[in-house]
Amino acid sequence: MLAMMRDRLSPTRTRRGKTGWTRGLRKTPRNVLKKLDQFSAIVQLEQLEALSWIMPPLNGQMLEVPRLYAVAWKEGQVFQNKEDPDRILTPWSAPDFEWFGDPVQQSARTSCIDLPIHNAVPGRRFAKVISKVLSEKACAALLEAANAKGFTPTLLNVGSDQKVLQQEPGGGQQGQQVTVNSLDLAAWLMEVLRPHLPAE
Repeated sequence: MLAMMRDRLSPTRTRRGKTGWTRGLRKTPRNVLKKLDQFSAIVQLEQLEALSWIMPPLNGQMLEVPRLYAVAWKEGQVFQNKEDPDRILTPWSAPDFEWFGDPVQQSARTSCIDLPIHNAVPGRRFAKVISKVLSEKACAALLEAANAKGFTPTLLNVGSDQKVLQQEPGGGQQGQQVTVNSLDLAAWLMEVLRPHLPAE
């Protein structure tokens, strides 16, 4: 609906028959576009809140509403990896590991289903579904820590150390994500998953 409103307010047909935003921005008052962006943010927040309500509870509590990190990106905008658009270098505090417990004990609680891969070379490729890698307490703590950093729109990797924003319907990548680096968390997860992984 918002895309349709923008199209009606911002006719952008050029002489070459292609569409763009340049002429539309000249014709549409900036305050109107700003109100549309604000309306879009409100609608998105309401959708996230509604989704949290209908999701199953986690650790006896309603799922926390995702916190979106505000960005001023535009559809089709291209980023260099050195710009760190995914905010990987932004400091992040991992959850308290007392919620995670002993990885060996947690590994004993897991279950694994092997999935077939067509024409896979034995021992070279595999696909598995591993359940109960995290307890509900640990999962809730991890989501809370990720939410504290904030979600940003998912970008499409197009090669040459570049990513592009393609969130419109039919685009290459939709949704929100949080990207973090944690050697401690990675090591803990590796110990939980180790019995289900190949020796090499």
